[in-house]
Amino acid sequence: MNKGKNWIIKEALAEYLQRHNMDLLRAEARRQSIAASKKKWKDAKLWEEAVAEVWDAD
Repeated sequence: MNKGKNWIIKEALAEYLQRHNMDLLRAEARRQSIAASKKKWKDAKLWEEAVAEVWDAD
């Protein structure tokens, strides 16, 4: 194994940062999704009708 003495430390650090970053992204996506679902959109009725038309067309 000729990878140098710091190889395992670099690998562990890279894995930790990647996992940590994904957790932050996942938490932020969830936060934004919850915030968006609580907002009353003025054209929500229009979107609901459009979706109903598309699904009823089948």
